[in-house]
Amino acid sequence: MTGSNTRNIKAIKFRTFNVAMAVAVAILAVILVGLIVLTASTHRKADEAAERYIACLQDSREMMDASDYLTDRVRAFVVTGDERYAHDYFEEIEKTRRRERSLEDLGRYFEGSEIYDYLENALTASADLTQPEYYAMRLKIESTGADLSRYPKALGSVELSDSDLALTPRAQGEKAQDLVFNEDYRIAKNTISNNVDSCLQALTATTYADQAANTILHKNLMAVQIMFTTLLLILSILMIVFIHPLVVSPLSNAVACMDREEKLPLQGAYELQFLASTYNELFERSRSRQDMLEHEAEHDPLTGLLNRRSFDKLCAELDGTGYTLIIIDIDKFKQINDKYGHDTGDMVLKKFAAMLLITFRPEDAVCRIGGDEFAVVMRSNSPVLRGVITQKVDEMNSAVAEPDGGIPGFTISAGAAFSVPGEPGDVIFKHADTALYVIKHTERMACKFYSPDDRIPQE
Repeated sequence: MTGSNTRNIKAIKFRTFNVAMAVAVAILAVILVGLIVLTASTHRKADEAAERYIACLQDSREMMDASDYLTDRVRAFVVTGDERYAHDYFEEIEKTRRRERSLEDLGRYFEGSEIYDYLENALTASADLTQPEYYAMRLKIESTGADLSRYPKALGSVELSDSDLALTPRAQGEKAQDLVFNEDYRIAKNTISNNVDSCLQALTATTYADQAANTILHKNLMAVQIMFTTLLLILSILMIVFIHPLVVSPLSNAVACMDREEKLPLQGAYELQFLASTYNELFERSRSRQDMLEHEAEHDPLTGLLNRRSFDKLCAELDGTGYTLIIIDIDKFKQINDKYGHDTGDMVLKKFAAMLLITFRPEDAVCRIGGDEFAVVMRSNSPVLRGVITQKVDEMNSAVAEPDGGIPGFTISAGAAFSVPGEPGDVIFKHADTALYVIKHTERMACKFYSPDDRIPQE
């Protein structure tokens, strides 16, 4: 009787243990599912943050593009007197309204933040700049004697001072140009640009901070998931001895990979593979977002080439070593923009950027350092490169001279300089730039190598 009671007690204890183990496993499973749901939620938030960054980046660029467009139109009008430029200007001010729309769009995400304040300051500075622009256009109209009724009504409400009315037509035209080309105007433009740059910097800093916080959260969530999974494994080992190769070993590998910040191997039980797959997806997305931010910081968004920041960094790294610098400029690029529009101008820049990549070697650094100005850094300064570079420039001129697929033909000019040991990178840049200036003011469509006797031609 005593033996039977003992067995019953052991059976009850065993069943109780099994039930407790099952309940514990179920509770752990529920917690793990909750953690997975939370991880998926943070993943969605990370995606939303990346999309928000891209949208706000475009808004900041749109503000600067609109401001530059207005400056281009008003300057073109006061120089040429062509009324089309005045109508283009007011089309942007009254209908297109890219500046206001970019601020409104940014406000959906960052209203009340310093990011929004910087872009709002840029809009305010741009709006303040319209006063001298209106006055300059009105003064230009007065100097030409044109019919004021042919222009937007806003210009008709501008009252010229008695002193300006007393000026000769020529003096009026000159003052109109001075109003949009003088130092005050440049300072105002710099204010707009500085605010847009500050907006971009604040936006980037905020995004980096969000990404860093999200990465830490992901790692913490995964660490918690690993902890609960470990408990689940312990319970499972007590229930199923052969679970070790399916769970414990893969889990150890996963922890080691996390410490090394590597992707987790997809091995072991389904649950661990699912966790590893989730972590790997988050890991890849986080790394992709990081790569995207780094790529945007180092590359030109239009052409995909290295930008001016990367170029300056490269020149600093190569300082004192042997290399060749080539600066290439598209001839009369402004005329292309004026005649065909900025979209066509962008197509020309993209076409030429692609040609540079296939013309030069993979180890040569190809950069866009200005509007239509490109640079190539060749990691050699052997004199034999003169013939090679000259041939490449001639071949590119032949290739782009004819219109192609809606892209007008154009030509290029290049200035090159060889580095000299001990000379800093900015000196080599000045040499190449001087050579480019010389060739553009003499024959164009060719490559000029810097010589100490080179002098910038007098206008």
